[in-house]
Amino acid sequence: MQAQTFRFDSTRLLRGLVALVALASFPMVLFLMGHGDTTLYVILSVLCAAYLGTVVYTFLRFRLELDEKELRCRGRTRSRTIQLDQIERFTIRAGRDKGTRFMGPAPFRELVLYAGKRPVVISSLPLGESAFDQLVQLISERLPDLEQVS
Repeated sequence: MQAQTFRFDSTRLLRGLVALVALASFPMVLFLMGHGDTTLYVILSVLCAAYLGTVVYTFLRFRLELDEKELRCRGRTRSRTIQLDQIERFTIRAGRDKGTRFMGPAPFRELVLYAGKRPVVISSLPLGESAFDQLVQLISERLPDLEQVS
């Protein structure tokens, strides 16, 4: 069976770039209001550049590959390879979004794979909902004997 590759969701990238518009337009609003300050422009420019760099770097680096024997996860800062025969169990849980902690359920889900000492958490945020559902289905098919706790 051929390896299945999952990349960063392009709509998530677009949402990140749209969020940058508000930060980038803030200096223009200050200038039009007559509150221009060179130091503030420099600080906001550095913030915009850092935000843009982080979003694009994450988009380019993120990759998940699932084949018959292993799952390779490459995130923003680290990579992990999990042998499928070492996975003891897996769960799907509501995401832990601290920003919306008091406003209802989290807007994303997480797949938690228990293999070894530290669990591996794969979020639906970078994958998108349809790719996340496909990943969960593929894991369930490759590991039919495991217990899935919801």
